[in-house]
Amino acid sequence: PKGTNRITKDTRVLSEDIFEWFDPKETRKVVVKHNEGASGMGNAEFKIQNLDFAGDWTKCKSRGSGDPCKAEIVNKIEKALWAMEFPLDMEPKVFIQGIQDMGAIVEEWVDPLTARPGDDLSKYITSPSVQAFVYDHDVQTGDGVDVLSTHEQILDGQVFLGAVTPARKIYNEQMVEMGRKVG
Repeated sequence: PKGTNRITKDTRVLSEDIFEWFDPKETRKVVVKHNEGASGMGNAEFKIQNLDFAGDWTKCKSRGSGDPCKAEIVNKIEKALWAMEFPLDMEPKVFIQGIQDMGAIVEEWVDPLTARPGDDLSKYITSPSVQAFVYDHDVQTGDGVDVLSTHEQILDGQVFLGAVTPARKIYNEQMVEMGRKVG
């Protein structure tokens, strides 16, 4: 999914990334992920379309990056981080402290895939994932990435339940290509 490619421990920088990468006009919600989260315990939902300043955010983005409104919207985003939907009744201060201790990224929320006949994952959200090993330089392929596998992470909300390998055929090849690009 669309999202940041850098880990930050600074909630201000995270808020700037959210402003830059997303627009409430196009994105319903995002997920803030701790760098070392497990089983969804390091993920919080941030419903950006529901923010009372979502319209102002969209207008500000259309004015360009030099407009002074950006600082105002980023301040509001940073304050709104405290009202995200945190995992299993986690206290906001614990989650925010996790950002400061471990770092975090933000990604666009992936809604459940449309169920197809015979699809046993239809009642869960699935999140495609690619695993790769990154080298300084790979002598066999000439690049620095070996794609090891793809899989569907099966989620109940933000909680990881398991995985199915490989990822769905409709996007498996695209995932392998994207995985190779990380190097």
